[in-house]
Amino acid sequence: MQRLVFAALTICVGLTGCGGKNSLSGSVSQVYTLDFQTVTGSFDGDPVNVLTIAYLKGADATTGYTMKVVVDLNGLTITPGVAIDLTQTSNGQQRGSFEQILSTNDVQLPFSTASLTLDEAPVVGKELSGKFAATFTDPAGHAVQGNFDIAKLTAVSR
Repeated sequence: MQRLVFAALTICVGLTGCGGKNSLSGSVSQVYTLDFQTVTGSFDGDPVNVLTIAYLKGADATTGYTMKVVVDLNGLTITPGVAIDLTQTSNGQQRGSFEQILSTNDVQLPFSTASLTLDEAPVVGKELSGKFAATFTDPAGHAVQGNFDIAKLTAVSR
């Protein structure tokens, strides 16, 4: 019976993350926490075109970001369901970045492979959903997968 339960959990995590519409999973949890309370998204449109997806820890993110994914969308045409390679360069840097900011600890998570797939193009004030995956070089070989469904994408205030 225990083997059956373990197999079911393994399949569940492998297919969906078992976290519902908003989830984080992966081997990076052996090094860093992946616990979060809510997911938010912001978009800094024309001319910057930067999307931020933030998995927040604590009430009103008082503890920080469990995972913060920032993606430069400059020069891309967003096609729903088509993965964006975050290792590509934009403005001389990788198109994406991952970091964890908890309390006073800010950890940049460099990656060897990463992608983001959106279900629709980002529009401020609208819903945004999708998924991402990355394999990190530090901590070496660890990976993360995330799903998100943000009720309302906010504008970046300047």
